[in-house]
Amino acid sequence: MGIRVALQKDYEKEGLKVENADINIEELSHSQINTNQIQKQVIL
Repeated sequence: MGIRVALQKDYEKEGLKVENADINIEELSHSQINTNQIQKQVIL
């Protein structure tokens, strides 16, 4: 939640919609999960 609130404040300063911040956070989370899966496959 801390990261989301911080990003929302930055987005609001830039005049962007907070909704976009939520979408970007979800995309980042999915990207991190995919990266972790790839790393596990390489290690195994």
